Amino acid sequence: KMNFSYVPYLIEIIETPGITQDKLRDMPLLHPSNISRALRFLEKNEYITRVQLDTDKRTRCLYPTEKAKNVATAAEKGMIRWSEIVMAGLSDRKKLAFYETLKTIAANAEEYIRKQMK
Repeated sequence: KMNFSYVPYLIEIIETPGITQDKLRDMPLLHPSNISRALRFLEKNEYITRVQLDTDKRTRCLYPTEKAKNVATAAEKGMIRWSEIVMAGLSDRKKLAFYETLKTIAANAEEYIRKQMK
């Protein structure tokens, strides 16, 4: 069953069609030991397709299916709705300040995790 743990993989594949599994390993927050398992699930359940490179038979490019794009759209709508709910009553200025703070926190976390994975 599709759950939130597969969403980061799906989003990256949708945003970067043709990305390879090796490139996914270089990304922070996507743990290498989980990548193969997640991709197997996504392929088996028709969220992605893998296309073998002509130049390197061991490398496969990952592409989202329409099913994946539909799931991503639904997830995005859910996140927007949730943001509206939790930020109800905040001024636009406070919302912007929150998003800016959150971006800084996320960047700090990403940098930390990237250093830890080396």
